[in-house]
Amino acid sequence: MSVDITFTLSNKDLDHFQEIIDRARKSAGNSLPAGAIEAATREMIAAASQQHMPDFIAARISGLSALVEMLEDQDWQLGESDADRIRRALVYFCETDDLIPDHVPGIGLLDDALYIQLILDELQGEIVTYEEFCAYRTEEEIRRQQAGDETDVSREDWLAAKRESLHKQLKERRAKRRGSWRLRW
Repeated sequence: MSVDITFTLSNKDLDHFQEIIDRARKSAGNSLPAGAIEAATREMIAAASQQHMPDFIAARISGLSALVEMLEDQDWQLGESDADRIRRALVYFCETDDLIPDHVPGIGLLDDALYIQLILDELQGEIVTYEEFCAYRTEEEIRRQQAGDETDVSREDWLAAKRESLHKQLKERRAKRRGSWRLRW
């Protein structure tokens, strides 16, 4: 039997969470190169997968992988400002001593799951757009291979048009969300 539990984070709660995020970012500083942020996030995901955790935490941690993949995907060519925005969200995972230390049995990843849900909600447009790009890439590769079209057009040529269209769509989606609460990155 499943049980749904819903709770609401008040503005005060969100402000408190933002303070924790700001401290983590300050602690990590600007000295971390981009690759270190992605690596720290991947390490957190790997370490978490070795622990027994509730399904609701596991689902959020697995959702975090899409953000790292988006940053590392050479075909996607995420703009630097968008990549920086995602990295600023992920810097929280560079801090090993966060709100609830991860090694605390049973609840150590609870704060991580809450934060992941906040950033997944905030970056929903980016995630959906990236997933559309990945689906297009896979389908187009299959179609071109089946049609024998690989030699006429380079992979970059056919990806560029789709990527440009999706990046534009992403900016439009983000502009529509301006009124909601947003994390300050």
